Amino acid sequence: MVIPLPHELVAIAIGLAIAVASTLAAPPAIVGPAAGREFAYLAFFPTFAAGYALNAVGVLLGARWLTHVAEIHRDARAIDPFDREPIYAFSKLTVYVGLVILGATYYTLTLNTAFITGNLPALVMLPVTSTLGILAFVAPLWGIHGRLVREKAALLRDVDRRIRTVGADLFENIDAGRLDASKVLNETIGALRALRDQIRELPTWPWSPQLLRGFVSALLLPVIVYLLSRFAAGIVSL
Repeated sequence: MVIPLPHELVAIAIGLAIAVASTLAAPPAIVGPAAGREFAYLAFFPTFAAGYALNAVGVLLGARWLTHVAEIHRDARAIDPFDREPIYAFSKLTVYVGLVILGATYYTLTLNTAFITGNLPALVMLPVTSTLGILAFVAPLWGIHGRLVREKAALLRDVDRRIRTVGADLFENIDAGRLDASKVLNETIGALRALRDQIRELPTWPWSPQLLRGFVSALLLPVIVYLLSRFAAGIVSL
């Protein structure tokens, strides 16, 4: 998918602006004393500029992919809650995009701690990119979730209508003493209730439980590891 050049240039400009702010806000432990700090800025800035600019373009590209996914879901005509394969089709793409964004965040958080300590622009970007990573997974699939909820509700209403219809026939046959026919109708009601229970258990989120657990684990595990490492470092320094 090709990104229009004006959009790409805007993304690069935003990345460069963040790089400038982050470089100027770098802690003294990284850039050294005030005297001669300009040389440190010149040394660090190309790396920061490339990193933030590429991240901005990557977020833009991911956003275009995910927007296309949302459009496909919106234009879909046949939604069958029983057929999970087409519904799950794009969840892997959204989770991969989300994990790439989160991966860049965790890289900064774990391997570039000295740079972000006391660096306000860099610290502000961490929750922003983390939120973007989560939204990249959830937001494109939100529309199809709503459609699945409505389809599931329609199926339940349809089954309930049939149960009421068969129930009325059952009462009529019981009142008329037609017990053989009543037995068949009673079995039919039991089958309809079983179908209703099956429909109630249908998930309405367009991803498999395994994929969701994997994403949540990838979301939380690096944070837990980071917190444990900081806790262990604090104990060692005592």
